[in-house]
Amino acid sequence: MDYAADSNNLKVFVAGRSDTGTWRAEEGGRVCFEFKVFPSACNDIRLVGQDVYARRANGDVVPVTVSR
Repeated sequence: MDYAADSNNLKVFVAGRSDTGTWRAEEGGRVCFEFKVFPSACNDIRLVGQDVYARRANGDVVPVTVSR
């Protein structure tokens, strides 16, 4: 995912498909995504040491790659 600072320019690429939308941060480390085509969802984001993880709505925990 490619986040824009203004939250209005989210780009997602999954398995050769792409979508755009918006994101918002909520209390407690939750980030919610609203897409045009893909299903919208909220993920819990956690920092463990220097690693970032997301717990998806389906319960899967996945590492998050942070590009700087």
